[in-house]
Amino acid sequence: MEEVILPGILLTILIGIAYLTGRVADGVHDRALKRDESLLPRQVLDSGSNIPGDIKLHDTAMVTGKVVIAEDRFRNLLARLRIFVGGRLSAHEASITRAKREAMLRLRTNAKGASHIIGIRFDSAQLSRGMIEMIVS
Repeated sequence: MEEVILPGILLTILIGIAYLTGRVADGVHDRALKRDESLLPRQVLDSGSNIPGDIKLHDTAMVTGKVVIAEDRFRNLLARLRIFVGGRLSAHEASITRAKREAMLRLRTNAKGASHIIGIRFDSAQLSRGMIEMIVS
């Protein structure tokens, strides 16, 4: 009987550690994003490609922001179970949202001094299992 219970307890402990580690890392990253976003100057962000008529162009440049994030193991486990039964993959949605915010933060940081950023486009790719690349330009 102990041969069955002990591995079950160890597995439960490992899953709990994976869950807590992921939650702590997400919380730390979210707080850092909020802090860094609040420190950036206000900029007009527009996904359109037309330059408004009232803007006088001084300098123009192509700016990008890129990030690669790894999804945590616990969320991957939950997503695999969800794929099996069907439904929304909210664990992946949260990771993609964080990647978008981080890429946008990097874009805005690279565009320091700009009053307007126009023609914003997001692109993403799965580099390998559990790794997402997000590019904004």
